[in-house]
Amino acid sequence: MIVFDLECRAGGHRFEGWFASSEDFAGQQARGLVTCPVCGAPEVDKALSAPRLTRKGNQLPAAPSAPRPDVPQPVANGPLPPEAVAMLKAVAAVQSEMLKSST
Repeated sequence: MIVFDLECRAGGHRFEGWFASSEDFAGQQARGLVTCPVCGAPEVDKALSAPRLTRKGNQLPAAPSAPRPDVPQPVANGPLPPEAVAMLKAVAAVQSEMLKSST
């Protein structure tokens, strides 16, 4: 089973579609069987997406690495260093500006 992120050309609605293969998606699309679930538009394309990688069921997860003594470890409690506070404020300001123009 392959999961594709899809987007309709008419309204830009994004949604997922599950198909047996890439050829199955192409065949269903050619026959007009793939439509937007929001607006019903038949003009649907694959959207850019990150690959979905899964590990095999018979493999164990990687063992966590031991902390290295020469690398400073994060502090669980206590105030953040001033540099971290300044970076977080800068990120929040950029995010706020981006949200103003997002749809």
